[in-house]
Amino acid sequence: MRLHGVLQLKDHQFVEFREAQPADASLVLQMMRHLFLQTNNFFRQWDELSPSVPSEMRKLQQYQQSKNSIFLLVFTENRAIGLAGLDGKPFKRVKHCATLFIGILKEYWRMGLGEQIVSQLIQWAKTQDELRKIELHARAQNFPAIQLYKKLGFREVGTLSDSLYIEGKFEDEVIMELCFPKPLPTGE
Repeated sequence: MRLHGVLQLKDHQFVEFREAQPADASLVLQMMRHLFLQTNNFFRQWDELSPSVPSEMRKLQQYQQSKNSIFLLVFTENRAIGLAGLDGKPFKRVKHCATLFIGILKEYWRMGLGEQIVSQLIQWAKTQDELRKIELHARAQNFPAIQLYKKLGFREVGTLSDSLYIEGKFEDEVIMELCFPKPLPTGE
């Protein structure tokens, strides 16, 4: 395992996070379905996905083998309450970039979990030779998330107007990045 640990929430409850394994595929799909039904902060709807346990197992295996990607699950008392990760790009010209994703069950919002998990991912990314930048996309109306990302050092780099169509209206999408320059690799 490349990343795992225990975090304390604002209510003093402890949660565990660990890297997802291929054997977690069914649990990941259940978690994703639950998250998609709880919030409109994702850019797709659950019914637009065609997930299967075998395909999710393959994805999780790819995360494990990647040098610029990681997928975490978060638990409390053996119950999955969230997922997060960095989805690294596979192509040479952009493999130094990863896209942040995170989803936490609503009952655990505003308890400090998002901040702690994203902080863990940032620290992990900084130790990976290939990574120099984390990107993310957020609904412009998701003010708490945008404020959290800014607190952690992300900066807004643009807005895509009317990029999303949610519940009968168009919404803007904010693009953010966190850069942590490193020496250029030799021989590339």
